Amino acid sequence: MNSSCTLLAHCSSIIQHTVIEASDTVVATLKHSQRVNTKAENMLAILVSVASAAIATGLTILAIYASVLASHFSLPTPALGHILSILLPISALIGIYFPGYLKKPSIARQQQPAVLSTLSLLDTVLITLASTLLQPNLLSCELEHRWRTMFQHHNANAIRGIQDALECCGLRTPLDQPWPFPDHHGAAACRTNFGRERSCEAPWRGKERQVLAIWIVVGALSLATKAMFVLLQRNRPGWFQDENAGRREYPQGRIIEHTDEQVSRGRYLDQPSEETPLRSAEADVENEQTR
Repeated sequence: MNSSCTLLAHCSSIIQHTVIEASDTVVATLKHSQRVNTKAENMLAILVSVASAAIATGLTILAIYASVLASHFSLPTPALGHILSILLPISALIGIYFPGYLKKPSIARQQQPAVLSTLSLLDTVLITLASTLLQPNLLSCELEHRWRTMFQHHNANAIRGIQDALECCGLRTPLDQPWPFPDHHGAAACRTNFGRERSCEAPWRGKERQVLAIWIVVGALSLATKAMFVLLQRNRPGWFQDENAGRREYPQGRIIEHTDEQVSRGRYLDQPSEETPLRSAEADVENEQTR
C-alpha cells in the first residue's frame, strides 16, 4: 500500500513537473512570438513612414514643377491650385506625424481626425478644380482670353516665349495675333522670319492639360496617403504613437514605465494595464502626502 502511494506520488510529481515545464515553454514561445510581431510591426511602421515622406516630397517637387511650367508658358491657371498642390503634401505629413512631438500629444491625437478631414476636403477641392478646368470648352476659352489679353497689352516677352518654346506662330493660325505684332511688321512676320507653319493653340493647350493632370495626381495621392494612415492607425493603434507613449507621470514627479508590449497593444497613457504598479504608486504618494 505504501509503495503504491509512493509510486502514485512520484508519478504525480513527474506529471506536475512536466506540466509546469510545458506551460513555461508555451509562455516563453508566446512571449517570443509577441516580440517578433512587435518588431515586425515596428519595421512596417517605419517603412510606411518613410514611404509617406518620400511620396510627400515627390508630390511637392511635382507641384513646384507644374507651377514653374505654368509661369514659363503664361498659362491661365488659378493661383489657388498652385498653392494647394504645393502645400497639401507637406501639410499631410505635419498632420500625421507632428502631434507626437507636442507637449500634450494625447490632446493633439484627439484633434488629429478633424485636421486630416479638413486636409482631405482641400484635396477634394484641388481635384475638383483641376477636373473642371480640363473641360474642353472652358479650357479653350481660358487660353484664348489669356492670349488676347497678352496681345492687346503688347506683352511681347510672354508671346515670344510661348512661340519660341513651342516653335509656333499665333494662336489659332500662324497669322492670328502673332509676335512680331502685325501693326509694325505685318501679320506674316513670324512665319516669314522663323519659318514656322503651325499655330500655338494645340501645343499650348497640351501644357495646360499637363499642369492640371499634375494637380489631380497630387490631390489623389495626398488623399490616398491620409486614408492609408487612418486605416493603419485604426487597425494598429500602437504604430504612430509618440515617443513618450510608454511613460506616465504621476504627482510628486513619479513616472511609471510601460512595456513595449503594452504600448504596442495601445495600453498607455490613460489606460494602464493590470501589470502596471498603479495602486502601489498612488499609495506611496498618499503616504508621502500624509507625512
